[in-house]
Amino acid sequence: RLTDAQLLICTRGGVRGRVAAYRLNYAQIARLSEPCWPLVGPDYDARMKERYRSETPVKVVQLADYAKPEASEPAQGGPGTWQRAMVNLSRENADQFKAWFSQLEYVAFEGGVLELRTPSKFAQRYIETHLLRPLVAAVEAELGPVTRIEFKG
Repeated sequence: RLTDAQLLICTRGGVRGRVAAYRLNYAQIARLSEPCWPLVGPDYDARMKERYRSETPVKVVQLADYAKPEASEPAQGGPGTWQRAMVNLSRENADQFKAWFSQLEYVAFEGGVLELRTPSKFAQRYIETHLLRPLVAAVEAELGPVTRIEFKG
């Protein structure tokens, strides 16, 4: 229920006997508890409003159907794209990108949920267990916060 209410975010799914890892979604907790802040006191209300209103705005990106990333410079224009995230991954580790990330196909990104298509279940599981951190970091740098990644076969 906590993940459905977006209070907990799964950072690593439980795969092959591994325990899943979660983190708190402080922004969602703040949104849900905001009506109660004045009940605690005016100073608490002011501090909380200052803390959670001063966050940087979330990037809103209109995504179209993108082709597989090219290992060239990112296209100019727009606040961020799947292609630029893939270019950044290829710069970090070209061999790893060529073996695993170049095969990923972008499907959609809505509400923090990134949908990707993988060429095989093996590739999906390997990315989930070994390469999720660099993938999430590259995508969040271009598209905004990622709460979950869904793979389609």
